[in-house]
Amino acid sequence: PYPLLFKPIPRQKPLWGGSRLARLLAKPFSADARIGESWEISDYPEFETTVLNGPLAGTSLRKLVEEKTQDTVGDESILQSGRFPLLVKYIDATETLSVQVHPGDEYAREHGHASGKKEAWYIIHAEPGAKLIRGVTADTTRQNFDRAIKNAGLEQRLHTFEPKPGDVVTIPWGMVHAIGSGIVLAEIQQTSDLTYRVYDWNRTDEQGNPRQLHLENALDVIVFEPPETNTCHRTLLEDGPSRRYEAVRCDKFVIQVLELAGAISDAPPPGRFVILNVVAGDALLESEHGVTPLPLGTTALIPASMPAYSVSSDNATVLRSHVP
Repeated sequence: PYPLLFKPIPRQKPLWGGSRLARLLAKPFSADARIGESWEISDYPEFETTVLNGPLAGTSLRKLVEEKTQDTVGDESILQSGRFPLLVKYIDATETLSVQVHPGDEYAREHGHASGKKEAWYIIHAEPGAKLIRGVTADTTRQNFDRAIKNAGLEQRLHTFEPKPGDVVTIPWGMVHAIGSGIVLAEIQQTSDLTYRVYDWNRTDEQGNPRQLHLENALDVIVFEPPETNTCHRTLLEDGPSRRYEAVRCDKFVIQVLELAGAISDAPPPGRFVILNVVAGDALLESEHGVTPLPLGTTALIPASMPAYSVSSDNATVLRSHVP
C-alpha cells in the first residue's frame, strides 16, 4: 500500500464551464475547453479514475475496489452498492449552474437509483460578488415555490450568500442549491450523479433546446425550511504551527481541514481510507514508501492498509476526507 494519485477526468460543460481549473489548480486541461468539472477520484460507472503512480499505474479504482477491497477501502461495509463510497471533484463555474436538489437514499432507491447524493464544498476561489444559492427563504412552501417557478419569480424564494475562500458548505439531501458564477470549489460527495433540476435560467443547449427539468421529483424532495447557517463551523482538533480542524461530520463523510505550517502526523482510521486534497499551496507526504510531492490541486488516496504518514508544508491547506 502506498499513496495513490489518479488521472483526473475532465468534464466539459459548455453552458457554464471555464479554464480556471488549469489556471488555478494546474490541471492538465486545454485552456480552450470549457471544463466545468475535474473528477479526481471516482468509481462512478463509465467515469472510473485510474492510478497514475507506482506499481499500480494504469489500474482503475473499480479494479482496486473489486480485487483489493480491504487494502484499498478497508471495511467492505462502507462500500455504496459495491462502489467506492466517495466521489471527489473540482468545479469551475463561469456561469451560474442550474438550481437543483438531490434526494436521499430512500427516495433514490424507490425511484430506481443506487443512492442519493449528499455533498460538501470547500471554496477555493470566489470573485467579488459571487454567490451561492443554498436553501429557501423564510415562509417558502411547496405551493408558493411551485407558483414562483411558473411565474418567473423563483429568485425571491432562494436563499443566497457570498462565500469567501476557505469556507466549507454542506448540501444535505433536500437542500435546493446552485453554484454561482465566479466560484471554484472542491466537492466531496456520495458516489452518485443523481440530480433533479428545478430551474436553468431559461438557457438552451447547443441545439437550441431547453434543458430537461425534473420538477415533480424536485418538489417531492426539497426541504422547505431556510438554512440555519451558511457555512460550517470549524472545530479545532490539533493546535500548533500546523492546525487540524473538523469542518464536516455526517453519516456519509468526515472532512477535516489541515492548515500546514510544518508537519502533521496522520494515519487512516481503522478500516477506512483517507482522501487528501491540496487546495492551497504545495505539500509533501512522507511515509515508509518515501516522499510523495503533493502540489496544488493534487488529490491523493491513502489506502486503508497504509501505515502512518506525515503531511508537511511551509504554507498549504489540505482537505482530509474519509467515511465515518
